[in-house]
Amino acid sequence: MQQPQDSKNLLLAIVLSLVVMVGWNYFYGAPQLEKSRQAAQTAANPGAPGQTTAPAAVPGQSAAPQAGAAVVPGSAAPVALRSREEALAGSARVAIATPALKGSIALKGGRFDDVSLIAYHDTVDPKSANVVLLSPPDAPKGYYADFGWVAPAGAATVAPNAETLWTSAGGTLTPTTPVTLTFDNGQGLVFTRKISVDEKFMFSVADTVENKTAQPVTLSP
Repeated sequence: MQQPQDSKNLLLAIVLSLVVMVGWNYFYGAPQLEKSRQAAQTAANPGAPGQTTAPAAVPGQSAAPQAGAAVVPGSAAPVALRSREEALAGSARVAIATPALKGSIALKGGRFDDVSLIAYHDTVDPKSANVVLLSPPDAPKGYYADFGWVAPAGAATVAPNAETLWTSAGGTLTPTTPVTLTFDNGQGLVFTRKISVDEKFMFSVADTVENKTAQPVTLSP
């Protein structure tokens, strides 16, 4: 039989592991990502020292982004950087509310780009700002999770991407109330995305596609 002290030690180990993971991402992972962006911007614009806003161009883009712009995979062109508050206001959203997390999901692109940790703060002061894990790509230190579909090369099928405007029946995403996003591509395909979250930090995303046409369709997530 496991002793009470052993249970306490196991719980402490789990908590410390979580703190290490979050701390590494916040104090090392995010700064390293920002340094990479700065290096890419300096290489693209060697005559503009001190500008820290643009990541490297993705394959297939014809030109590097201008200073003060960010590349969003799936977007037609670089987007101008703005404050986090302005970036969040740029899309209709589904709110997230759990005992551990707060934030929202952008209906534009169905993107997870606004998540903060309720129990963790930027400093030891409990009144300081909550630790921000995810931010929109056009905000400083943008970091997000993207989901989408890809049609075969040369196919005319319209698939959801970074510019897609999903619709939601409304409501807040909580541990007891999942939300469902939908997108009709106008070609007989209806994309559905069911999103759920537990009481801690685990999101689940289930994507399905309904084909209302008489023809087979090939897609890849």
